[in-house]
Amino acid sequence: MTGFKVIAQTVRAHWSLLVLTSAGLVVVYYGAQIAVLYFRLGHLPNYITAYDYPANVARIIRSTPAVSDMIPIILNEWIFEIGYMDYDYGHGIAEWTMGIPPSKLLMIAIASVLISVNALLWRTARHSCFHLERRSLVGMTGLGAVTVGLVSISLSWVVCCGTPTWIVGLALLGLDVGLAFALEPFGVWIVSVGFIILAMSTLRFASHNLTVQSAVRRTGLLPEIA
Repeated sequence: MTGFKVIAQTVRAHWSLLVLTSAGLVVVYYGAQIAVLYFRLGHLPNYITAYDYPANVARIIRSTPAVSDMIPIILNEWIFEIGYMDYDYGHGIAEWTMGIPPSKLLMIAIASVLISVNALLWRTARHSCFHLERRSLVGMTGLGAVTVGLVSISLSWVVCCGTPTWIVGLALLGLDVGLAFALEPFGVWIVSVGFIILAMSTLRFASHNLTVQSAVRRTGLLPEIA
């Protein structure tokens, strides 16, 4: 049995818990963005808009001749929009918005699944690896999650009009604006590194689970390793 088979076995055995945990992490992620906006700007959202995504996709396909342009537009077309509208100015100005495009929702969903799988694998891996390595793997999972999460931020702020949404998020989190803009060209590389770290930690956890299963087959007992 390989590490990939251990992962597949874990997913099959705990699929309902995995789905619930992953969905919960997605909700927590977007809830955390709203919390940051509230503490930084002092306003909770006062409107939610759901878009007709299939109709918008059909319109994009009809009006965009180049597939190379079509796919990025479709992936970044919003499904939902949550925001705060300031009605002190005429019909209102959206002071901040959190748009949810499928591309970033998919990235957060994948990261949430990997985190949930790691948590399930950790329950067994804690019997088969040393304390320092367990902490390192948990740290790798956290680092990968934070990296993917930062680049997947989908905020717009009237003060930063026209700025990429994850750069707005970094600015709202308190990062120096100049540094945030310096990071912008490396977004794809940063999120790729985050997923690689998450995947590596998952495979390492699976490797330790394989060790546990081998020990159980040999002795019928879990190994006692501090």
